[in-house]
Amino acid sequence: MLKEFKKKSNKKIIYNKSALISPTLCPFYITIDGKAGAGKSTLANELSKIFNIISFDSGYIFKATIKKLLEKKISINQKNRLKIIKTLNLVSIEDLMNNELNKPMFSKLSPDLSNMNYIREFFNKKIMDISKNFFSLIVTGRDCGEKTYDKNKNKNSIFLNVSDHIAADRKKKERLSIETKIRNLKDKKNIKIPKLTKLINTNNKSPKEVLNDALKIF
Repeated sequence: MLKEFKKKSNKKIIYNKSALISPTLCPFYITIDGKAGAGKSTLANELSKIFNIISFDSGYIFKATIKKLLEKKISINQKNRLKIIKTLNLVSIEDLMNNELNKPMFSKLSPDLSNMNYIREFFNKKIMDISKNFFSLIVTGRDCGEKTYDKNKNKNSIFLNVSDHIAADRKKKERLSIETKIRNLKDKKNIKIPKLTKLINTNNKSPKEVLNDALKIF
């Protein structure tokens, strides 16, 4: 599976392909949590290059699930709860590498699924299932450090904070400003800062400055 994964890897999900064949000497996990627009993917990209390990955007699990639901013509609502759970459980690594998931449509629809409370348990389990395929991994998400890797002794946890207006401004190029505002508003009650995490405020900071702050925990 790993050879196939390397062959088909999508830079949006996997930033450093060589990490597949040259991982760190011991299990090494970095979780990067935070609000939409905080700079999680940008930081994950840089850390992936430095530590030579794979970076995985957990949000693609939602995107891949939505793609399957649309193909099956299953609406995202409480009535279809069991069908949605079943569809999410069927998401594979290969599904996450589909270039179509980079379309803005899936980013816009993701909050409709991620804000359903019942889905989080199955979502977190799927993250762990995917993680088992890798010796070391960088995982980005809104709360994966708190909900998924909370008991992992090899975890290095980072939480990126950002003001809502700056987060929305960063998403202008992707035409997702409004969606980012709505998502962060809904997430205020759900996102928790993990214990023993490195908290970084990314307001008015360049990617390089955020990276330097993050490297202080290692």
